[in-house]
Amino acid sequence: MAGKLTEIEQQLREKMDGVTPGPWRMHVPDRGYCSNLVLTDAPDFAPDEKYRWRHLIADFDDCQRGEVNAAFIALCSPENIRALLDELSRLREALKPFAAAANCHSNDKEFMPDAMLIWQGGECTIRLGDLRRARALSTQVEERE
Repeated sequence: MAGKLTEIEQQLREKMDGVTPGPWRMHVPDRGYCSNLVLTDAPDFAPDEKYRWRHLIADFDDCQRGEVNAAFIALCSPENIRALLDELSRLREALKPFAAAANCHSNDKEFMPDAMLIWQGGECTIRLGDLRRARALSTQVEERE
């Protein structure tokens, strides 16, 4: 899954340029039939004046799932996806010092088991297993990059 996640992340970053700007929102028009729209509220977005709905992203005519699909897609605006990807990158960076700390200890789990206490202060406890997991995650990231 780790490799797949990196692939998805890369595809999302590449495809985000040129996407209709946000914020996006769901709208259910009062037209007497099933339709759920995803619209953008970007003030300067007008792809082409011939469009009936100037701010239309998507139109779902499915009465059963259209509202759920439209609401979900509205949450997937470029700004929201970018924020999630940036947070993922920030968290990966935050793991690096812990991964480096794991390299300072033996990998022999019989000699130094995962439960071995490395640091404790207040309500925080760090065990060697925590550092080893951080190293494993960090290593996966470096291999993918």
